[in-house]
Amino acid sequence: MKTYLLKFKLWWSNLAARERKMLAGGALIVAMFILYAGVIAPFFNHLNLLREKIKTNTNLLRFMQSRDRAIKKMEGELKSVGTLHSPSALLGFLQKEINEAGLSSSLVQLKQSSSDSVEIHFQQIKFDALMRLIANILRKENVMITHFSVTTGHEVGVVNADMTIKLSSI
Repeated sequence: MKTYLLKFKLWWSNLAARERKMLAGGALIVAMFILYAGVIAPFFNHLNLLREKIKTNTNLLRFMQSRDRAIKKMEGELKSVGTLHSPSALLGFLQKEINEAGLSSSLVQLKQSSSDSVEIHFQQIKFDALMRLIANILRKENVMITHFSVTTGHEVGVVNADMTIKLSSI
C-alpha cells in the first residue's frame, strides 16, 4: 500500500502545476457527480414518490370515510326496519307488497318453502316493476334473496321470475 502511495506522490510531484489543477478540478467534478447521482437524486426521487403516495392515500382515506358514513347511515336505516319473525308473517308482508305494487295479476305462486323462506313465482311481469318491488321489500324488511331466476318473456321488458326470499338472521 505504501509503495502505491509513494508512486502516486512521485507521479503527482512530476506533474506541472497547471496539470495538477486540471486533475483536481476533474476529480472534484466527478466526485460531485457521484454524490448527486448516488445520493441526492435518489433521495429526491424517493421524496417525490412518498408525496404521491400521501396524495393517493389521502384520496383513498376520503373515499373510505365517505363509504363508512354511507354504511353507518344504512345500518341506521336497517335498525329501523321492521323485523319479521315467522314465515307466515313474511308471506303476509309479501302478499301485501305485491298487491300494493299492482303485480298480483302476474303472481303465479307464493308459498312457504322452508321454516324461514318463501318462494315467489311470477309470469309475464314487467322487469322494471319487479325490480321496484324487490327494492321495496329489501328496504322495508330484514330479508335476503337466496335464489333469483329470470327468463325472458314474449314481449320486450317482460319476464318470468322465480325467487326465494329468506328471513335474515341479522
